[in-house]
Amino acid sequence: NYTDSEIRKFFDFDKIMVISEKIHQDFEKLAQSDDEISRIVRIYNPLDTGEILEKSEFPILNDNFKKDLKTFVSVGTVFPQKGFDRLLKVHKKLLDEGFNHNVLIIGDGYDFDTIKKLIGDLGVSETATMLGFTDNPYPYVKNADFYILSSRYEGFPTVLFEALTLKKNIIATNVSGVSEMLEDGKLGLIVENSEDGMYEGMKKALQNPGSFDVYQNNLKDYKMPFNLENSVNSIVKIIDEL
Repeated sequence: NYTDSEIRKFFDFDKIMVISEKIHQDFEKLAQSDDEISRIVRIYNPLDTGEILEKSEFPILNDNFKKDLKTFVSVGTVFPQKGFDRLLKVHKKLLDEGFNHNVLIIGDGYDFDTIKKLIGDLGVSETATMLGFTDNPYPYVKNADFYILSSRYEGFPTVLFEALTLKKNIIATNVSGVSEMLEDGKLGLIVENSEDGMYEGMKKALQNPGSFDVYQNNLKDYKMPFNLENSVNSIVKIIDEL
């Protein structure tokens, strides 16, 4: 995190490129003139959406899907920020209430063994899987029924753009960047940043999966602002204006 005085130093540059609307707004608050405001440009981190779609068609080497159960998938570095511990606790609570489903966590990190132990402690090893790191998580995301972002906090969770590319039903805690990426809930279900919020969202998905049809309908006409071509064109435009 930067202090206000450190952020002010960025205004020495001709252009200030930021990756989210929230950061854009933070810079605007510190701008001291219309000229400084005009030099702040939001450009999303570019994603090669074509490559994501292509890789999502690759075969799954470890089939962790049970066709008769809904599967929630989450991808990220395994450390406390990502909230995988509370995802598993909610998973256990829903199982105890009779809502059978699977949870698949993809990623590695220093908290991996802790989260894996929690699976054993909760007694959910039959329905929760820690896949570990893979350089191609997209087939798993594509074949899951829901993508869930369980984070306690984020800067700008690019993984949601990947899930949007694959037209997934999304449940996301209300952390930084989520409202912007999901267009204030138009493209996915935004829940309270808590175990209770995740519980209500996952329960809704299991009880009434048809309620997610509205997001699928909105995704049909969704113009992706973050694909590689759009980002490159925006950067080229900035360079041409210098």
